[in-house]
Amino acid sequence: MRKGLLFCLALALPWKAGAFIVDADTVALWHFDPGQELIAADSGPGELDLALDRSPADGSEGSTIPVFTTGCIGGALRFLHGTSEAYGGYGETASGFAFGANEVSVELLLRTTSTTYDHLFVSPTRFVVVLDGGKVGSFVGDGMGWSNTASSNVLVNDGSWHYVAVTYDGADLRVFVDGALAGETSYVATIGPMSSFYVGGRANNSFFAGDIDEARLSSTTRDPAEIAVIAGLVAVECPEPTSALAGAAALAVVTLRRRYSRGSS
Repeated sequence: MRKGLLFCLALALPWKAGAFIVDADTVALWHFDPGQELIAADSGPGELDLALDRSPADGSEGSTIPVFTTGCIGGALRFLHGTSEAYGGYGETASGFAFGANEVSVELLLRTTSTTYDHLFVSPTRFVVVLDGGKVGSFVGDGMGWSNTASSNVLVNDGSWHYVAVTYDGADLRVFVDGALAGETSYVATIGPMSSFYVGGRANNSFFAGDIDEARLSSTTRDPAEIAVIAGLVAVECPEPTSALAGAAALAVVTLRRRYSRGSS
């Protein structure tokens, strides 16, 4: 059944290589497959490798460097949180790269049981994705202020893999969980160039506890229909999809069958 779903989905999709690929709108794509111990390689055009680090660098609080583990699709990074706000593992890109489009999307797969306030993705003063009490939230900034938080209405801290997508189009900030819209807020702003990125936390701030797989940053507002189909692909690629992801896969197959029926009539 799973192979049949994957085959049906792949037939009509330009991203036949899997749920996450580098396309014209990709800024960075981190697969988090095992490689160099302290580097998570970027497959995107900017070569924004994540340096896996902790604060402070001398490691006086013990090892909290993220470690590679088995993911939903290939490998994943296991973030070990921190023993205080100043000590925790995270990934950080080098500064100097910037993109200035006022549209942005962040997608990732996560698995966690955390009930605390954790940073998942940060571009300082510009774009933040958090986990707060088991729910995903996001807010955007223009360098002078922040939007209200777009908070999801779905818990994702059940220890299963979930596909999360956050999009901003210059006016509306939306959070999707497992292919479905789960929260949104309006905020008209020019967010400006983003020049550094953190995954799983930020030094002297809050850190994530759990696994992250397949994180993608894009300079476009990913379409809800595309997000729904990606959720379906995740469901057939992930060894143990949630019921919501399985439902997304079934819905995607129905959509594609209707498309083929119209095309053949």
